Amino acid sequence: MQASILVESKERGGEYLFSKLSVFLRQSRQWLHREKNKCLFYFGSKRHVPVYAVLGCHSSGSSALMGVLWHLGVYLGEELVGIYGVPPYYGGEERRLAEFLTRDILYPTGLSHRLPLEERRRELREIVHSLCTTVAGDSQPVAIKFPTLAPHGFELKRLLGKRLRVILCQRPIEESIRSFCRRFPDDHPEAVAQHQRWLTESAQKLVATLPAKDVLTVDYSQLLNETEKVVNDLKEFLKVTPSPDQIQAAIHSIRPDLRHFGVESRDGLSSREP
Repeated sequence: MQASILVESKERGGEYLFSKLSVFLRQSRQWLHREKNKCLFYFGSKRHVPVYAVLGCHSSGSSALMGVLWHLGVYLGEELVGIYGVPPYYGGEERRLAEFLTRDILYPTGLSHRLPLEERRRELREIVHSLCTTVAGDSQPVAIKFPTLAPHGFELKRLLGKRLRVILCQRPIEESIRSFCRRFPDDHPEAVAQHQRWLTESAQKLVATLPAKDVLTVDYSQLLNETEKVVNDLKEFLKVTPSPDQIQAAIHSIRPDLRHFGVESRDGLSSREP
């Protein structure tokens, strides 16, 4: 193609070559614009901020874990929501992310996406971009969490590339299903069980494609009963240096006596309510 342009440019003069180069440069700019919207490497000065996706189905201990991350100084967002947890971090779910994922996957029985792929990609890109450009500094990690985040895992990987880290909340699936059904007895148990398994399998499929160094698995029982060890593992994985007070606050945010044993449960989080 380049040779043909040069031959034709000799025949038609410099104006022809200039017009061809102009078209090429314009197309190149358009391509770069599209690509930079796909990858966080181009997100201004915060392009190197690591993003930790906390993956776990309902009743997996993910809300408790987000409370630990909040105390350790991880950025979760400006407005946090969640069914479980206490102020100011509640369930550690960024409001816009929670609203988007609730629209996309039917709670708590959905087994597929409801939104078009391009809309899902756009929403994730804008939400993650907003979080990464709001953090205090280039070294402060960002974490996102919602029970139905795992089915979007490969889109996160496509968006973030090497910046993606995963914290996998692991609880025996049958135990999490029983816990969830006890807390929400009006939902259809069989449909809930299928939903829980789908979320768990989605997380496992993503993790299988990632380097081992980019994944930390947190066992639910260990989170409740060996909290100090889990906090130390998280510190190392997150590459953060919290103060002694932050570490103690993270440890004491976990209450094993409030684990999922019924409607009184608060996902292992401290709470003033029963």
